[in-house]
Amino acid sequence: MDDWPDFRNVNWSDLYPRLLLYAVGRLRRSLWSRVRPQCQEFVQRAIEKALSGERSYDRGKTLFQNLCQIISSDISHEIQSYENKHTVPDGDTVVNLVDYKQNPEEATHYGEFVRDFISYLGSRDDLAKQIADLMINSDITKSAELALALGASVQTIENTKKRLRRLTEHYLQSCKEQQKA
Repeated sequence: MDDWPDFRNVNWSDLYPRLLLYAVGRLRRSLWSRVRPQCQEFVQRAIEKALSGERSYDRGKTLFQNLCQIISSDISHEIQSYENKHTVPDGDTVVNLVDYKQNPEEATHYGEFVRDFISYLGSRDDLAKQIADLMINSDITKSAELALALGASVQTIENTKKRLRRLTEHYLQSCKEQQKA
């Protein structure tokens, strides 16, 4: 095992939760343009790298510190990866609207639909309304850009986007029900 301690003698019930907490904290501070990987993946990968001898053990640090160093390094590599920097997350798409702007009648219908939708959101969640307005009318979809435009934290924007998705689903469902009636 290349100087690593004997993993059979490690108190995993103590170490593993601490490693998970470290990974959660490290992931929480990072910006992801796609779905954020689970902290368990990074902890497991760090243990695998240690067991395989892919990473060496620094005797000046504890086992916890050595594994945290691997976790941190893997998270940094993942953040800097091509996929993370060049992938548009599915979560940024609130609703895929058909382009109704092909002729004047459809453009009018689309405009009414958007106004009704924005009005619906305004009566339920003002921040969701502001986000939807920016996404639809200004084509600003990234959470960091929305946060900057609205003077809110990225976490607040992410949480509001989740509410916006639910409100959008509810609105579209009510539109379908009205069309059936």
